[in-house]
Amino acid sequence: MKFEDLYFGESGRVDRPGLGIWLPGRYWGHKKWFERAWTLIHTEWSNLDWTVPQTAETLCNSKNWHSYDVPERIKLGRCIKYFVSNQMLPLKVANPKKKGKRKYLRIS
Repeated sequence: MKFEDLYFGESGRVDRPGLGIWLPGRYWGHKKWFERAWTLIHTEWSNLDWTVPQTAETLCNSKNWHSYDVPERIKLGRCIKYFVSNQMLPLKVANPKKKGKRKYLRIS
């Protein structure tokens, strides 16, 4: 699947206006967060050390990570998980039974 193939629809709920995607766990992922995560990842991709696992923080530029509040960081992390689960990025989860941050390894 490619980013361009994503279908963003309306949530059907008054408390969740705008385009987005329903994620597992009944979380609503707004289109703007998917776009932001995708842009941040592709900006940082070539600067990452792929010999070690990466986190949402490093994938989204760890220098700017703390400029986002905690709910925004969670939204970015959910978008990354969606990208990996739908094979939109050549990554796999390094710690599937995670305790703490989810980590990702590049698939060769």
